Amino acid sequence: MDSINIADLRDELDTLIDRLEAGEAVQIMRDGRYFARVTPAAPPLPPRQPIDFVALKALRATTVNYAGGINGSMTVEEMRRHDLL
Repeated sequence: MDSINIADLRDELDTLIDRLEAGEAVQIMRDGRYFARVTPAAPPLPPRQPIDFVALKALRATTVNYAGGINGSMTVEEMRRHDLL
């Protein structure tokens, strides 16, 4: 990460923007001390897809229960009932 003095920032703004677009981060100094860090923006997140509840229900139907037909939530409930958890 490189640095730039605030007095030079106005003259170097185009260069700073080019460096940010290239993925570099830059620290800004005043009176010999760092006081800010400018970093490139994170890429935007992809749009969220809607949940396919039909496919989710089909997937849940294919999962195997624990021995004796007891699933994980039943196991936790039983452990809490007997102060095992």
